[in-house]
Amino acid sequence: MKRVLRITVLYVLCMLIQILPCAAQNVELVEELNPAERGTGPTFIISYLGQLYFRADSGSAGMELMRYDGTNVSLAADINPSGSSDPTEFTANAGVLYFTADDGTHGQRLWSFDGSAASLVDSNQFVQTAQELISFNDNLYFRGTRFSDIGIELWRFDGSAISYIDILAGTGSSYPQQPLSPVDSKHKNAP
Repeated sequence: MKRVLRITVLYVLCMLIQILPCAAQNVELVEELNPAERGTGPTFIISYLGQLYFRADSGSAGMELMRYDGTNVSLAADINPSGSSDPTEFTANAGVLYFTADDGTHGQRLWSFDGSAASLVDSNQFVQTAQELISFNDNLYFRGTRFSDIGIELWRFDGSAISYIDILAGTGSSYPQQPLSPVDSKHKNAP
């Protein structure tokens, strides 16, 4: 019993030694985007072109693509001027930031951002509901949906055209999930 107690005390002390140095670090608020509300909900933070991009609620524009340049936070793109675009799934590939967002017209679709402007990637609505974006070999891969003839499958965007990999042929769905490349996953947030 004494040995178990000693090991437990030793374990707790080791854990405290690891935690205590963290307590001395400073954490500071970068900017309060929407002081009238309780929190702005910044999520999906990614480093791209030497700046931080993320989704947040600025109050006036709703939940949109925001940018932090190291000094100021600003609206990077107002994708849905009449509401929130709810951008998610941020991934950088070949110098472009990709994500999904809803412009209020097309539903949740794949978008790109080049550092100055956001563009709808799939204006002809070839694929719906892009999810789990990942960069691999200079292509953007994601799970997408087209129920009319393909189902939920693996899709690829090479920078100019969208194609699909029909794992389960026909309208059946293979439901590809959590793509992970041992090499590229370490660099998922790098431009």
